[in-house]
Amino acid sequence: MRDYLIKPFTRERFLEALARSVAEHEARASAAPHADRLSRLAVRMAVALTLPLAQERFDGTGFPLGLHGSDIPLGARIIAVADAYDSLSATGAGMLTPSEAFGILIGQQAGRFDPAVLEALREAERGLQSTAA
Repeated sequence: MRDYLIKPFTRERFLEALARSVAEHEARASAAPHADRLSRLAVRMAVALTLPLAQERFDGTGFPLGLHGSDIPLGARIIAVADAYDSLSATGAGMLTPSEAFGILIGQQAGRFDPAVLEALREAERGLQSTAA
């Protein structure tokens, strides 16, 4: 497994890893005594496949695979928004308010993020503001 993580992340390697994940999922159904262990493995595999894809852009200009729109897994789209929001609103010098950080995500990052994920963040921000008030 370690060797797999060191090698470059290409489309072929991604498809190979995805095929392995599907095969493991199918094996889980026939291996009931080991289902919990295989389930944890499947989660780890999904995370390992999702994290690199958080660098994709919703408009298709990202990397490593140049995926576009809904071809990018939802988890990767959520991680991309969360990471950028966290970077903008993290504590320290130059910290932005949640509203300012969200404004930058909307205004300056057009095409980078999934609009539905940005809207979900906006709703979460509104909910946090209403409970704090």
